[in-house]
Amino acid sequence: MINDELLDDGYRTLIAGLPPLVRNLTPTTLPGQAFRQRLYLAALGQPGELTADQIQAGQLGELVALTLTLTPPAFDPQKTAPGDLVQQRAQAFASQYLLSQYSATLSRVGMSALRIQELLIKLEDLLLAQINHLPQNFHQQLAIATVLEDRKYRFGGLGALVVNHALPEAMADDQRALLGQVGENLATAAALREEVDRLGEADWFARRIRTGNYPLALLFCRTNRPDLVEKFFHQAHQPSAAAFDQLRLACQREGWQVGDLAKDLLKQVHYDLTTLPHGSRRDALTALLKDEKQFWQH
Repeated sequence: MINDELLDDGYRTLIAGLPPLVRNLTPTTLPGQAFRQRLYLAALGQPGELTADQIQAGQLGELVALTLTLTPPAFDPQKTAPGDLVQQRAQAFASQYLLSQYSATLSRVGMSALRIQELLIKLEDLLLAQINHLPQNFHQQLAIATVLEDRKYRFGGLGALVVNHALPEAMADDQRALLGQVGENLATAAALREEVDRLGEADWFARRIRTGNYPLALLFCRTNRPDLVEKFFHQAHQPSAAAFDQLRLACQREGWQVGDLAKDLLKQVHYDLTTLPHGSRRDALTALLKDEKQFWQH
């Protein structure tokens, strides 16, 4: 628990150290932060107390997550007032500042020039995945495989990056790649879990529909309840709260199909972990895998 608290303190220190103009735009907590924190600690595989550099390296993933939160690959078409546009531009400039801090922090925690270059390439891939997502907004007829791939590139890509922040430079390339894959699949499964879990929140669901950033369950719902989906999206007026709730509940009933996708990812994680050497890193990642599996057993 002490290391969890050290990472929490590290995040508060990170936010406090930002310029006020940037700090005022940043949330106090981020979606998926607790999961990323645990993933980072598991990838470290270190039972002892974190060093100062490890605490700082633990904030690298949060710097990226902050960037992605401030400039999400979706938008609300109703927010076109001058004040809304100013806010969006401010967040875009703040994101550029955060990315510069990410690069600077890589050097401060003692990573080699080669390692920094490798991580920056992974970061570039993650940013490109956000651009790749944009054409999927307001698109209800995408293939499930296409949407799952999108989740892997975006959420899984961040998970792989978090794992790589924790790994020692002396680790063999093949083991590093395997652990990156473990992080990618765990993070993708965690993102699917959060999606299904939040289908119970009316405000969250309405925001996802308004911004065209549709939950994966909607695609399953369109297959199984095309009449309901067609009626909802082809009304002559703004759907009522009751209509939103009817669609949300229908999507909730499709959550088990999203769960099947998550379970497949977790099966791959289980297999990959069996090929790792025994030790605290494997044990911690196995415990995280067990907890992710637990969600889908209810």
